[in-house]
Amino acid sequence: MRYRGAWSHGKASVIWREIHSAVGFSVTPKDTQCRRTAATAPYFSITPEQSAASGLPVYDASGGFHSFGAGVQARYEWSPQWATHAFLEYERLTGDGANSPIVALRGSRDQLQAGIGVTYSFDMHALW
Repeated sequence: MRYRGAWSHGKASVIWREIHSAVGFSVTPKDTQCRRTAATAPYFSITPEQSAASGLPVYDASGGFHSFGAGVQARYEWSPQWATHAFLEYERLTGDGANSPIVALRGSRDQLQAGIGVTYSFDMHALW
């Protein structure tokens, strides 16, 4: 799942000897120490300069819960060295991020990500 200041909880398990799975949930809260949050403002605020270039209205994303979501992943170990994995994550933008013209006019509050990969593991022997 995501790790940018989010609260997350997950559960991993072994389905069969070579097959591992995980499921998790996350919430990204606002930062109560500053008005413009590190998780929201850089991605969803629109400065006057950006507004002039894009045609979107000026917008100051000041915080709130950034998002909540859930995800699943699976991993198949072909050998002690090789494995393949896949993941699927859903995230719902909320608060000022969801209300940003970037999302409201040109995007979606609903975000879906998927991916696949291959992993190779190896041992590192001492160099001295």
